Amino acid sequence: MPKLISIATLCIVTIVVSVVGYSVQNRHRSPRHSMADRHSESKILEAVFKYQIRRCGKDFQSKTYFLSYKAQDPPGEVVARFADDGVLVRKRSQMRGDRDIETGQQGILLSIIRIDQRKGIRAEVFGSCGAGSLANNYYIYRLRRTKLGWRVTHQHLVGVS
Repeated sequence: MPKLISIATLCIVTIVVSVVGYSVQNRHRSPRHSMADRHSESKILEAVFKYQIRRCGKDFQSKTYFLSYKAQDPPGEVVARFADDGVLVRKRSQMRGDRDIETGQQGILLSIIRIDQRKGIRAEVFGSCGAGSLANNYYIYRLRRTKLGWRVTHQHLVGVS
């Protein structure tokens, strides 16, 4: 009987050590993978927002742009990359209605709702641009990763409100 208990105990200990080892190993992998995804995501956001400014901005008089990702402010490093671009870029939280909280100037809301990355070299982004709640165009943007970074290769209008 003591031998049977020892074998059972050994099996349980082996299973526990394997599970804990697997968890620890994957916990160390996840942050690296997660950081790479966040870096790629921020580069995709930057590429689409710049594309939206060039394309959507020409239809509106205002040259103040409010950036939104998943109905919130995008990461600060994304907004900071527009500092030297010659356009006024703000976070979504700096907007009330369709106006800049500080200046009262009407702005254009550039939104990215979802990013679907495909094998790290392609992405599909669902987003919109517009000035006010009844002047929005909704698009699917297709991107490809090149040596120079992420580039929008196609835009498809999917709705207007």
